[in-house]
Amino acid sequence: MKLFHGTDKTFTVPDLNVARANTDFGKGFYLTENESAAQDWVRGREVQNVNTYELTLEEIPTCKIRIKRYEADEQWARFVYNNRKGKIKKGDSSDIVIGPIADNGLNKLFDKIDRKEASFEEIAPQLKLIKFKALQFCFKTEAAIKLLEYAKGK
Repeated sequence: MKLFHGTDKTFTVPDLNVARANTDFGKGFYLTENESAAQDWVRGREVQNVNTYELTLEEIPTCKIRIKRYEADEQWARFVYNNRKGKIKKGDSSDIVIGPIADNGLNKLFDKIDRKEASFEEIAPQLKLIKFKALQFCFKTEAAIKLLEYAKGK
């Protein structure tokens, strides 16, 4: 399976030590199966690289990788919200987290939660109406990173 990572850096092996905190799924190496979405991640930056990685799926059954898959629902919104706000201190126990790429429309819903104008239960039906561009894959551990093989960069 091909996955893409948009970056303004040059590298072939992901380094979790430089990953940012307070992102959608917490600290990790983010990829998407949608090359256009990866290009969006670097739009407007001086250096625009889209690295391609191959995910070796056949190795997953033989290793102890914990994968958490989210749909655009209340549980996903809570997880993204809490990660962005830095409310998940230890992080979750997943090696890989997969779910929709949260867009700016979600920020508007999160603003309502911050202002106590809505609850997660109340925004959940609206999440089903949002057309999310793609899935994002967050590789959170070295064991997960080892499943990726660098294919090429632009």
